[in-house]
Amino acid sequence: MDGVLYKGRNGWQVKTCFPLPDGRELSFGTGKRHDGTLCTTASVSKRDGLCRTFVMFQDYMKTIRCEKVRCTDKAVQAQHLDALKDKDAIMAEVKAQYYPEGV
Repeated sequence: MDGVLYKGRNGWQVKTCFPLPDGRELSFGTGKRHDGTLCTTASVSKRDGLCRTFVMFQDYMKTIRCEKVRCTDKAVQAQHLDALKDKDAIMAEVKAQYYPEGV
């Protein structure tokens, strides 16, 4: 399984990161939201050492999967792996937004 599984404040979470040019990073994160749904989102942030910066309404963010299930480690991992199947399509959207001239 790609990514790091850990127990956060809302239960089990998984995060997988892919480096991009210019110090950016595409992250897939899966975990329980405030409404109890288990969701996977893809987002792009700027890396600066250990810190990540995300600018709302400017940087890329998309909810890929959302289900009303229990947030067990197996459910989180399964949804995360299923969402990673969309990596190529998400990467194409990200490259079109940040690198319209090509990379």
